[in-house]
Amino acid sequence: MDNLFPVLCSMYFPVYEVLTTYAPPHELSTHQTILDAFRPLPTVPSLGEIMYQLSENPTGTTPKLIAESIALSGWTKPHGSRQALATVFSKIELDHNGSTPSYYQLQKLKVDSLLLRQAEPTHSLPALQSHVRQFMRESETLFEQKDLPLRSFLIQMAELIRTWFWCLPVEGQSNTGESVADVCRLASAIASCLCKHPDATQFGLVVGDLSGIQNYIFSIAVSNQKGVAKRLRARSLFLTLLTEVVGHQIVHQFEMDVWNIVMDSGGKLYLLLPWFDSAPHLLEDIQRTLDRWALQQYNGEIVLNLGWCAVDKERVSEGDHLFARLNDSILTRKAQPLLSALTEGSQWDESVWLIPESLSKRCSSCAKFPVRVQNLCAICARDEQVGTKLLHTKYISFHFAKQGDISFFDNYSVRLHSEIPVQSDDTYLVWLIEEDASHVDPVELPLCSHPIANHVPRQDGSIMDFDCIATQGVGGNQLGYLKADVDQLGTIFSFGLKKDGHHVPLTAIFNLSTMLDLFFSAWLPARLKGTHPLTYTVFSGGDDLYLIGPWEEIIRLALDLRDHFRKYTSYHPEITLSASLTFGPARTPIHFQTSIAERDLEKAKETPALERTQSRDQVTLLGVPMSWETLQRVFQEAQTVRQWREEKRIPSALLYRLAHASNEYRAYREGDPSKVTFVPQLVYTIKRNVPAQDHEVRQWLARFVDHQYLSLDTVNPILYMGQIMRLILMYNEVSEEVHDHDSTTTPR
Repeated sequence: MDNLFPVLCSMYFPVYEVLTTYAPPHELSTHQTILDAFRPLPTVPSLGEIMYQLSENPTGTTPKLIAESIALSGWTKPHGSRQALATVFSKIELDHNGSTPSYYQLQKLKVDSLLLRQAEPTHSLPALQSHVRQFMRESETLFEQKDLPLRSFLIQMAELIRTWFWCLPVEGQSNTGESVADVCRLASAIASCLCKHPDATQFGLVVGDLSGIQNYIFSIAVSNQKGVAKRLRARSLFLTLLTEVVGHQIVHQFEMDVWNIVMDSGGKLYLLLPWFDSAPHLLEDIQRTLDRWALQQYNGEIVLNLGWCAVDKERVSEGDHLFARLNDSILTRKAQPLLSALTEGSQWDESVWLIPESLSKRCSSCAKFPVRVQNLCAICARDEQVGTKLLHTKYISFHFAKQGDISFFDNYSVRLHSEIPVQSDDTYLVWLIEEDASHVDPVELPLCSHPIANHVPRQDGSIMDFDCIATQGVGGNQLGYLKADVDQLGTIFSFGLKKDGHHVPLTAIFNLSTMLDLFFSAWLPARLKGTHPLTYTVFSGGDDLYLIGPWEEIIRLALDLRDHFRKYTSYHPEITLSASLTFGPARTPIHFQTSIAERDLEKAKETPALERTQSRDQVTLLGVPMSWETLQRVFQEAQTVRQWREEKRIPSALLYRLAHASNEYRAYREGDPSKVTFVPQLVYTIKRNVPAQDHEVRQWLARFVDHQYLSLDTVNPILYMGQIMRLILMYNEVSEEVHDHDSTTTPR
């Protein structure tokens, strides 16, 4: 308790100063009375007394470490400017000067509020008073729980602060996207470090980076056998939880707690820790434990590498400086994965290369481990059980115990729950993964919200298998695969927030990471549930996603996703999304389809479409990169021409001829002038096959033979006729004609 109360005080003080600035006097007085009564021990000052001392006389009798924690966090006292929080995205500058500023509305943090913006740079005083009043009411309900353990109280209060103060800025700063909630998070981590080492002159910042994510997830899918849909979801969840539990293990080794994990998303975690002489040796020991566990339990297929650096405590808020050093550290470690497990001293440890037992009968799913349960290895059998249970999971509890639904190392495990769990002695954290934890009445549990993208199509209370998903769409039972991620994210984090040579606050980097992750892990799952319910989530979080669904629905989803991502990121021209759209029969092995999707995503990022001068901010459709606007046109034209075809207004032979002409036009642009003959040939074919009185079809076809497009400075819209034709074929159930291997093959 001695360490918890200073952490609470440091975390709450920025909130307190916002309340004293904007709360109505009568309600503020009531809240002050509640704070004055909150005293974890009779021998310590109350929370209200400490808040008042810090506000009125921070150099007086207030505990030094609380005042120091707040000062080091970068907090500045609000001065009543009623400033709105500019979106962190609108403040990013690379080659352009950012985007038109937009500001978050005063809303509680929930899915519906993530896309709400306002143009005004300030809030009205009544709006601010209403916002802080709602926080005070919810927080006072928590303060009333007299028997709540202080640690559970602290975690639930941190959740309340996050949900109400995510949209309020740190006034008086350059407004690079620092919210009050971000500063509270950093202040609590600093206070935790100073409580353990009050005379420390340095802190340690540690990064953990998980490698091998996709190989591990998709190595099970050697065929689309029964149960693969369950095991894919379970493996994705396992990796999310692995990163988190490694963070828990590290903070516990340093005698810290979960608030020292300052960022965690997309397979990476960042921790702020006390720094002392033996800290590097302790981290090396942890790395050795992780390496040996990964090698023994998973054949080294997944690896979690650690990097770290020490920083003078006065510079702890200089985020860009710290992240550059951390990046160098983690790159060095990733160049020698599993080194500590493969060596003994300076020599290779040859014993680790020996196979411990016979693999004469291998797992039917992954083919990597011996059979344990019904032709499955222990890992795949666990994944099937977890995948079944995950369908109804709302809470995930973390335990100091070996036994659970998923076990990690020798003394950590997690359990999945459809209802709020009962507190046990070994429970140290509980996640609510689908809702806002502030809607849950205060309980003794250390409970917080942690959204996880968990949407899958359901049928009769079970996960719908991929065969069934495919049959829910139109055409020939094709599945669509959407893989996407944010472009040049490393550059954005490293340079996007720098202003006039000033350091980027660590809290601004917190905000950028948090807001990106919320789009993929919170907003997108809600969108899928409401608008695209037949979509299966393989993973979505951090800055990327992989989704599977009926082929036409996946195209609609891709366009919907991109439109909302642009809105979410303030229409910033340099915060863009690249994606790949591939298709295949439902029984195509997922690992094979994933390799095509990954190849095409790389093509979208590296190969400019013919009508563009730069790559990125593109989508690859059926092997061909194009702009998002072109995808919209191609998809719309495929639907229109399909209708014409069914109405007998345009013959199939002409469509095949157009697709062939598309390939000839590509060859012409690539330097073969003889291919220009496609123009007169098309003129002849159009006149023979389309009646002159069908002006709509004739007008659409006329674009393809317009001589202006013979110039290499322009792009003939016939360029993508091959993709249009192949979509039409999928509508008409000619699935054998559709393949992603060779985008230049003419449909026969």
